[in-house]
Amino acid sequence: MRSRAYTLTLTLLAALPLPACSDDPRVPPFEASAGRDAARGNASYAGRSDGESGASGEPSAGGEPSAGGEPSAGGEPSTGGEPSTGGEPSTGGAGADSSDAGGPGTIPPSLCARGVSFGVTEPLAMSGDGDDLLAAVTPDELTLAWRADDAFWYADRASLLDDFGPPVRVPAVPGYFAQMTLSPDGLRLIGVRENHLAFGELTRASRADLFASAIDEAEYSAINGALRVLPFAGTLADPVFTADFSMLLYSFVRPSPDGIQIIRQSAGPHFGLGDSISGDALLAQLGLRRIPTGISADALTLFYWDDVDSVGRAAFRATPAAAFDHLEDLGQKRNLQPTLDCARLYYTAAGPSGMDMFVAELNEAP
Repeated sequence: MRSRAYTLTLTLLAALPLPACSDDPRVPPFEASAGRDAARGNASYAGRSDGESGASGEPSAGGEPSAGGEPSAGGEPSTGGEPSTGGEPSTGGAGADSSDAGGPGTIPPSLCARGVSFGVTEPLAMSGDGDDLLAAVTPDELTLAWRADDAFWYADRASLLDDFGPPVRVPAVPGYFAQMTLSPDGLRLIGVRENHLAFGELTRASRADLFASAIDEAEYSAINGALRVLPFAGTLADPVFTADFSMLLYSFVRPSPDGIQIIRQSAGPHFGLGDSISGDALLAQLGLRRIPTGISADALTLFYWDDVDSVGRAAFRATPAAAFDHLEDLGQKRNLQPTLDCARLYYTAAGPSGMDMFVAELNEAP
């Protein structure tokens, strides 16, 4: 089964045509493109319903500083039924917004509600002068990682009632880090190599400890090794994990002036290339990417920055193997990441001292 799935993966990837590169916010592009039209495939679409809180300044639609460097990419046509994480074709295209669970006309329940509005919004205390760009927050909100002053930092706290402790600089590791995220328990810092050809991690025994300075790529040897034997060049970016560390979502990018991007998901514990997720609205377009930044604990809601429309969005699906078929705008908010219960969102947006980090309470639609 693994051999068959791997062959199918290579066939799908190799068959895709190429188009150009993005100025997205988490890594430097190979080449920028000016197109910003907003074709959304067959997904249903909802604009913002909240009249957003003004507690965070909104960044402009242009290129902004980022929490890491990442390859950019161009558009990719739908390839039809993409394999699911179980190695089987997905059962629905990107247009079945209401029939996956509970019968026709119903919307399947998920941790992250649809149609939310932003309530109380607060800046994070570690946002100082200059740009502070969110890299990751653990689902329990006890460990935070971000980029500032051309370095990555992290901080911990004992409970939600406590302030975060003093920032600690992530150890310098040769060849790392273009991007960074956290494991759900805050004991692993998972990074992307500067050349975007591998994932690796730093570890620690407890949140009271510092991270070791030796990078370990063993957990990601399957995906790193598969990348090396593909019959064409490809790079990795944007790692995002579910709250139980059982699923990895990431971007696979063809680094060329006419590059393509596919968001893929892979099951642990030993993460491989995985399978392309379905949903035309998540494909890159005219050199501009859809950049995954967070996933709900039930894997049914994907948060991402839409470089095509310069807006943060949430995409919803009925099951972890289904297509993302419903989109909602969340405004000029980058690097959106939900808490375990999806009651709050952490993100980066324009603030009083540049790009700052914020946390917002979410109010469900009446």
